[in-house]
Amino acid sequence: PLWVRSLAPGPVSGLPIPRQARYVMVMGVVQACSPEPCLLAVKMTDLSDNPIHESMWELEVEDLQRNIP
Repeated sequence: PLWVRSLAPGPVSGLPIPRQARYVMVMGVVQACSPEPCLLAVKMTDLSDNPIHESMWELEVEDLQRNIP
């Protein structure tokens, strides 16, 4: 799992807190890589309902797993 923290209390960018297995784009700063990756979020956008983004989801997860220790 990837943990995302917000700069302000409440949802980032006015979005509701995403459910599991949603494809979201998060912009922010990596706070830690271990024991779990943690990102301090500035912006979060849910891309789950877009079929073009959905086709990239698996490839991006593989890339993330290769590049985060």
